Amino acid sequence: MNARRIINGTDKAATIAAYYDAFVKALKAAGHVPGGVVAAVPVVPVTVAPLPAIEASPLVAPAPRRSADPSPPEPGSTTKPEPGLFARIAARLRAAYPRKDA
Repeated sequence: MNARRIINGTDKAATIAAYYDAFVKALKAAGHVPGGVVAAVPVVPVTVAPLPAIEASPLVAPAPRRSADPSPPEPGSTTKPEPGLFARIAARLRAAYPRKDA
């Protein structure tokens, strides 16, 4: 019982028909023949030549190198390493939210 007509509707039928007619006219104006087959598609020949060699040179000057054996720490000087990121975050959270002991 016209289920397709209920689903699809006919309110845009005239607009769709106009699109179809314009498309068919454009195809015919471009030389399209319905069912026509092109014998061969023209292919433009391509010539490939090798690229010239590029001199290998650094883009940036190399950084100065440190000596292979760093000097040992002075005796008696013990420095505590700074805490890492997680330790700093945990310390801030502990300061912001102290423990509530019952």
